[in-house]
Amino acid sequence: MNARTVMSNWVCHHNNQCQNDEVCVKPYQNDGQHLMRITVERDEILHTIIYLGLPHDLYYFITITQYQPRFKWLSYTLPLYLLQQLQFFFQISTALGLVNIIPCYFLDGQHAFVSFFDEFVGEHHHHKPIICQTVLTLGTLLVVANAVSGLVHAFR
Repeated sequence: MNARTVMSNWVCHHNNQCQNDEVCVKPYQNDGQHLMRITVERDEILHTIIYLGLPHDLYYFITITQYQPRFKWLSYTLPLYLLQQLQFFFQISTALGLVNIIPCYFLDGQHAFVSFFDEFVGEHHHHKPIICQTVLTLGTLLVVANAVSGLVHAFR
């Protein structure tokens, strides 16, 4: 049977609700599937969509937004796209900032660690050069090991 024909008729649940020559039927719904009628307003016209499937799948496939573009050439997904781009920029910027502050030679972390050491331990600590060189060397080795590990994993 055509799903639109079934959905357009009066809904009954038992044969005793039907007239003499009618039989109460409903579509076979296996595995929790439902036959749903979804009404969408687009360009001030109501459109009806018939959906047969799992209701929670609609959550992944349908986007509902209150945004209505003033111009036809703007997409209704523009705000979501801009928000996603801003989130990407924030994540990339944060990641680069964290990598840059690692106590490693040739990065800003080298100068930040020396300043941190001077502030909390003192500028004239007698083991300052050895401690700074050791920490910066270990930080550099960890960054190099991480880069080599990433390259080996990428080209394996």
